[in-house]
Amino acid sequence: MSKARRKAIKKNKFLTASAYKSFSHEAATFLQKSKKNWAILFLAAIFTFASGIQATGWLFQQLTKSYNNNIGWKNEETSRLNSLAANMQLGAVKKALDSEPLLINAQGDFIEYTFRQRGGWVQVITDKNQRTLMYSIAICDLSFKPRITLSNGRIIKVNEDHLDTLNDLGEGKTLYFISGATANSYLLEGGYAANPGNYQSYYAGATDSCGVIDVPDYAYAALDENACKSTHLGLQGRDEEYCQYDKNNTKINQMRMEVKINTIIVTAPVFTIDDLGGAFNLGPNRLELRVLTDYNKSTGELIKTIPYYN
Repeated sequence: MSKARRKAIKKNKFLTASAYKSFSHEAATFLQKSKKNWAILFLAAIFTFASGIQATGWLFQQLTKSYNNNIGWKNEETSRLNSLAANMQLGAVKKALDSEPLLINAQGDFIEYTFRQRGGWVQVITDKNQRTLMYSIAICDLSFKPRITLSNGRIIKVNEDHLDTLNDLGEGKTLYFISGATANSYLLEGGYAANPGNYQSYYAGATDSCGVIDVPDYAYAALDENACKSTHLGLQGRDEEYCQYDKNNTKINQMRMEVKINTIIVTAPVFTIDDLGGAFNLGPNRLELRVLTDYNKSTGELIKTIPYYN
């Protein structure tokens, strides 16, 4: 190292030899010229550092907000829905869903609680001791596709799986009713699962809890051709045997391959939907939901009319 360089280092004590080696000639020149204004440099450094932290913090907040709005809430809501179980006390249900019921309806020995969740609705029916006898999950937001694990280990991918994936759910019964007027419509399959299913009943399919079920035109004729005397639960307490449709019928089978699942229903052990005696709807009741002030808003969770096939 030359004498001139050593002299410069000694004179400029705030710079070291290693600093001279690492800095470019321009940077070193700038520092030397600014050494008398070290306070300004110090404050500028602090400002730059703080601005970087602030910018990074803002960016992190925006990324977190975007994640929560698009992905995070779905993961959280899926966990909530999967924490539900038959026989749970109402207080445990509220804690699991992290919400209070929006609607409460009592009929005979049963009480129905309807919860509004992000992405859809949850219906819980209890006895007078607030023990859950049946619950249903209806997902309205088509971008929300939770994987619901039933107590027998079966996984159903809501808004993704179609009716034709339900052949082995419970007894494989068909509960189909498409209303021509006011009554609730549904296309459900399942039934009592006996010992392998913990003596519970499981149903899944499409309901109009979120709006109208948009059934393919050809399916109406097939359903009419297979019509029988039985009726549906939910009107005047009727609880007749359900009509069993022929799944091998070409048109019905085609419909089953196109209609997506948006609703899951689970009962407590040994309890069946027939035990309700038609007191409540299968799934959150559209007739009650549609009078709510925000039911018509397209918020992604309360959509009035949704096609459930494509």
